This record gives sequence, C-alpha cells and structure tokens, in this order.
Amino acid sequence: MKLNYREKIILGCFLAVAILLGAFLGLVKPKTKALKDNQARLEELNTQKEEITNKINQIEPLQKKIHDIYDETVKLADIFVPSADVDTPVELDEMLQKYADENNVLLETVQVGLPAVSDLRYYYFQSPDSDSSYRESVDIGGQLEEKYLAEHEEELALKDREVEQLFQTKYGVKIIGTKENIFNYLEAIKDYDKAMLINSVQIYDYSFGQDAIDAAKDAGSQIAEAVAPAEETPAEEVAEETTEPAENAETAETAETAETAENAEETPQAAAPTTVVVDGKEITNESECQIVLTVYSVYDIPEPNTTDIPAATE
Repeated sequence: MKLNYREKIILGCFLAVAILLGAFLGLVKPKTKALKDNQARLEELNTQKEEITNKINQIEPLQKKIHDIYDETVKLADIFVPSADVDTPVELDEMLQKYADENNVLLETVQVGLPAVSDLRYYYFQSPDSDSSYRESVDIGGQLEEKYLAEHEEELALKDREVEQLFQTKYGVKIIGTKENIFNYLEAIKDYDKAMLINSVQIYDYSFGQDAIDAAKDAGSQIAEAVAPAEETPAEEVAEETTEPAENAETAETAETAETAENAEETPQAAAPTTVVVDGKEITNESECQIVLTVYSVYDIPEPNTTDIPAATE
C-alpha cells in the first residue's frame, strides 16, 4: 500500500510520540521513582540524625544528674556506720572498745552478732480502720471516704511506700563501773554521730552499794573504809626528782597543769571507785550493767562510671 504525503506526516508523528512515550516509561519514570525514594530516605536519615544529636546533647546533663544523685546518696548514707567497721564481731568490738576505755568501765562480757539484712521500716502511727464497712454502706456520695483519705493521707502514703533494706548488728555488753562512769559511757555512745541505737539498759544495783551500806548501818554493823596502799616510788626516781633544777621543775609543773586542764575539758571526769568493809565484806560504789545496742550500716555505693560509653549493639 502506497502512502501519500499527508499519511506519511501523520505516521511520523505517531512514531515520534511512541518513541518519546517509550523513552519516558523506560528511562524517566524509573529515575523519578528513584528520586522520590531517595528523597524519602533522606528525610528519614535527617530525622534519625536529629534524634541522635538530641541524645548526644543529653549526655552531659545526664552525667551531671547521675553524679548529683550519687553525691546525694553518699551524703544520706553518711549517717550509717561504715560496713567495714561491722564486717566481723572483732571489728565492731574494737570500734566500741574505746568508749569503755575513755570512761573507765570494765567490760565483763561481750556478745556481738553477725550483720543481718533488715527492713528499714518507716515510723508512723497506723490507726485501725474498724468502721470501713459501715462507712461504705452509708457513704452514698463518697464524702465520708474522701474525708477519711484526707485525714489519713500521710499514713496511707507511708504504708504503700517501698521499704529499703540495711545491715543490722546486735552488740551486747555487761560492764562494771561507778554511776558516773556508766552514765558517761552511755552519754558517749549517745553522742556517736552514726546510726547506733541503745535498745536496753539494765543496772543491777541502782544504789551503787548505798543500799547495802545503809542496811549495814541500820543493823549496827561496823563499817570501815578500805584504802588502797600507796604506790612506792623507787629510790632512783626520788633522787632524780630532788636533784632536778628548780626552773625545770617549775616548767614541767606548769606544762602538766595545762595538759591536765585541757584533758579535763575534752573528756568527762572519771569517778574513782571506792570500797568500804562491812563485817569483813567489801562493798563498792560500782554495779554491773547490761547494755544492748543495735548498729545500722549500709554498703558504700560504687561511684558510677559515666566516662566510658559502651558501643551500641546491633
């Protein structure tokens, strides 16, 4: 079939359109789709970059917050006895021995328990809710329940609050001393600035020998004071003292007086025990005293390592 000039022009136009359409469908359209996909991926990566940048910016404030919490925890735990001082009965006994030495009381027996984990419960008054069923039956509008919750708000909050744990160690001693020395011993323990509680004090003779002396007087018994023999001074020391220059003796006496006055201000005056003899039997102004203490301690929290950041795991 022979085409005329007009038909050839029309056929050429169709061919050109077909070629252009094929080129668009084969080349341009896939590239356009890839461009859109890449644009969406770029937006996703920018979002991830922004999130990562925000997390990086939070590292330094978070590190500071962690160290602030650590410092506050150390400050709160400072009230408790260091765990290293109560790890063994020997260490706890050595820690408390100084109070007996400083106040001239004799430790007759010592009983030290091992540290045991105990709950640190809150101290509050828990009133019984004895009329709850009756209150619910008449409380149509809920006003009674609302009033009850408002009145017991603190009690209910402490009841539901989480209870922490700590170490608790029992320490029991039987000491012998005068009234002043025993009271000074108890005062020294009370003034200890760590978490230590005096649970019980039992003094066997509250009169510290006075009742026995009064009874002996009423019975007409013969009472005599027992005087301890004076310590003998060696002759060599006496000779040295007599030959010491006067100025050195005066200086030593002044220094000794000053040191004695200073020590008297730091430590309570110890009362020396006295003894009387009643019908051949000695009576002293001392008494046995049974004391039970509870020592509370906690572990020292390790300092957090906020410098080394672990690598992310895929």
